Amino acid sequence: AWERALGELVIGRQCANPHAMELAKDRGVQLIEGLIHEFRASMIVGVLRLTSRLLMLALGTDAFRTILHSYWSTSPPLMYASLEADAFASHVLSLDLAVPYLSDVLQFEQAVVATLTDDKTRVATFGCEPLPLLRALAAGSLPQEPPRPGRYEIELTPDGPTGPTGFDTH
Repeated sequence: AWERALGELVIGRQCANPHAMELAKDRGVQLIEGLIHEFRASMIVGVLRLTSRLLMLALGTDAFRTILHSYWSTSPPLMYASLEADAFASHVLSLDLAVPYLSDVLQFEQAVVATLTDDKTRVATFGCEPLPLLRALAAGSLPQEPPRPGRYEIELTPDGPTGPTGFDTH
C-alpha cells in the first residue's frame, strides 16, 4: 500500500492512502518528483527538439515549463521517449496555442520518429517553405524572414539523411 502511495506522490498525484500523509512529509519525495519531471522533460525535448525550441522561442521558457506541468498533471509517465513525446504532442495540440508553424513542425517531428521506428517512408507537409524554418530552429532561433507560404512537402525515408534534429540541414 505504501508503494502505491509513494508512486502517486512522486508523479505529482494526490493520494488518499493513509501512508501518503506520512510519506508526503519526507523531502525526498519532492526530490524524486523533481527528478522524474526533469527526466520526462528531457525525453520530450530529446525527441521533439524543434517543437520544444519553437515553443520556448515563441512563448518563453516559463510558458514552456507551464505546458510541461499541465501535461504531467494529466498524463502518467510513459516508458519510452517516443511514447512520452507522442502523448505530449497530443497535449500541445489540444491547447490550441497561437504559435506560428507549430502544427507543421510538430507533425514533421512525429513523422521523423515514426519513420525511424518502423522504416516506412512518410511525407511531411508544410504550409510554408520548411527548410529556412527548420534550419533556424535547428540553430536555436526563429527565422529572420517569415517563410514563404505555400504547400511544401518533405519526403522522409528510413535511409535518408538524419541528424540530431531529425534531418540534415545541409
